[in-house]
Amino acid sequence: MDPTASLQPIEENAPCGPDLEYDPDFLTMETAASGTQDHQIGEAIIKGEEPDWKEALRLSSQILTRTYDLRVAIIHTQSLVSLEGFPGFAKGLSFIAKMLDTFWDTLHPELDPAEGHDPIMRANVLSALNDRRTTLNLLRNTSLVNSRIFGVWSLNEIAIARGDSELPEGRDRPDIASYDAALRETGHENISEVVHAIGTAIKTSEHIRDFFSHHGGLLLDDLLRELRQAHFLLAPALELENEENRENFHEDECTIGSHTGKKTGSFTGTVINRTDVLRALDEVCAYYKRSEPSSPVPLLLHRARRLVDLDFYSIIKDLAPDGELQVLNIRGARPEDDDEKFGSTD
Repeated sequence: MDPTASLQPIEENAPCGPDLEYDPDFLTMETAASGTQDHQIGEAIIKGEEPDWKEALRLSSQILTRTYDLRVAIIHTQSLVSLEGFPGFAKGLSFIAKMLDTFWDTLHPELDPAEGHDPIMRANVLSALNDRRTTLNLLRNTSLVNSRIFGVWSLNEIAIARGDSELPEGRDRPDIASYDAALRETGHENISEVVHAIGTAIKTSEHIRDFFSHHGGLLLDDLLRELRQAHFLLAPALELENEENRENFHEDECTIGSHTGKKTGSFTGTVINRTDVLRALDEVCAYYKRSEPSSPVPLLLHRARRLVDLDFYSIIKDLAPDGELQVLNIRGARPEDDDEKFGSTD
């Protein structure tokens, strides 16, 4: 049962149906979505349980056929991202946006005439989309890339690899180069689906934010930041694939580093800005994929491509999150070589 498939009035005189806040299914759904904390009975410690997202999705889907309620829609969306990833999140957000656009006057929780129809309760409900403990935590741990060889990569896993997030106890820090390899190993179709879903989620989030600009305001800055970061991390893989598939690109036309004037698609052979750098790297990678598919060189080039638009500090953290010594090793200098100390000049 998919309530997002259509959005028709539930009852003629009550388009959004009754308020089911105290319905047994509503309460069970909330419990399933929140899980339980560790608690003590006597001297025994009873371990808490993780949210049961399958049950939360089942119940929220059923309830949304009986009532249009933002509280239910939020749990429905969180369940979808937990079970279906970014495509599920985009679907849940789109349903919320349609509810707002279609049934604002009668949507639950209802506007209180005694309070001047203040929408603060609705804004409070939707603020869960911007909550780092709930929705954003789910998004940060949702798969961006799922590689059979190089593993599953999420925003949180990438942050750990870069040194931006604390390394969990008992774990080795993953190598960020493995993420680049995972991008290349994962099929274009799978990445394209996720990128499209993230793009849809960004547009829908902006629409919801703009909608509330006329109804008291709603902050979704953190949500949009996470979604844009996810899009930024995946989009280069699609750009590279598009470059490699250009019909007018031929190996004998590639003149990177020369000034022969031969046609090279969108790259002229002269690097004058960052766009040319990116195009040059793309064409080198395209050559290796076409002519030397077993070469590891594209792994490093793809990583270099991702670093082009980063600032100095971000590049250093990406290359050597554990400190200065690794940077010196990458540069080929020895720690005892005073003339080549990190950041020093003659």
